[in-house]
Amino acid sequence: MKDSNSQSILWPTKVNERGVIINPMGKYGVSLERLENEIVFTAAFSSGAGGQSVNRTESKAIGTWKLNSSTLFSQEQVLRLVDKLGGKLNSSGEVVISSQVHRSQQMNKKECVRKLAELLHKCLFVPKRRIKTKPSRSSQKKRVESKKLHGKVKSLRQNRSGWDD
Repeated sequence: MKDSNSQSILWPTKVNERGVIINPMGKYGVSLERLENEIVFTAAFSSGAGGQSVNRTESKAIGTWKLNSSTLFSQEQVLRLVDKLGGKLNSSGEVVISSQVHRSQQMNKKECVRKLAELLHKCLFVPKRRIKTKPSRSSQKKRVESKKLHGKVKSLRQNRSGWDD
């Protein structure tokens, strides 16, 4: 959603006192403004209770994002997203996100963008590979000593023949 100054209404740019833009990528690693520009929004009536104006205002926002036509991600990232999104992609390669949490359509659109950004962030996360480590020599000795001690204690519990006379 754009106004006449081509600034985003939903995501105002934050600028510090020196005029430097503060964290344009957001906390999800995706530019929320650019992601918002790629989403096609439609509106619908929200479900549930809402009083007198429930059937007159279309406050539910439904956002449709086409993965294949997105310019935000590299080819490698697109392949990872296709793999991870799996069931969330429809037959035409789109992700459909909806929100009806808020009473205003604009806030629901913002919520749709946030949900999609969070989903993409989770899908693009690559966990670190675990580096196998060997136990230290002292820890190996401690383990063997504790096993020997435990075995000694168990052997003392055994019933010895000839002792019960």
